[in-house]
Amino acid sequence: MSAFREVEITLTNEGLLGERLAYQQAAEKDRIEAVRIGRIKYEAGVIDMLSLLQLQTAQIQIEMEVVQTLNSQLANRINLHLDLAGGFDASPAAAPTNTTAVKFQAP
Repeated sequence: MSAFREVEITLTNEGLLGERLAYQQAAEKDRIEAVRIGRIKYEAGVIDMLSLLQLQTAQIQIEMEVVQTLNSQLANRINLHLDLAGGFDASPAAAPTNTTAVKFQAP
């Protein structure tokens, strides 16, 4: 019964991570546009360098969050593979062994 629960949790996480990634990617596009506009304003003398740097910092932050979510999504897919008794060898899948799979933890 535990294996079914683990697969269910992993599949739920996949959906949630996909939704989070979509929101973060939309926010990333917004931040890129904000930096573009900020650069134009800086060149026109409307804002100072600090304001432009703050916009760039926000852009880098959301880019980091996108990368972290992608990393979590990959780790989740590895866990799903392991939950479904998958392995990492190049040979075709054979009958499952009695070894316990170790969950992959994203850093």
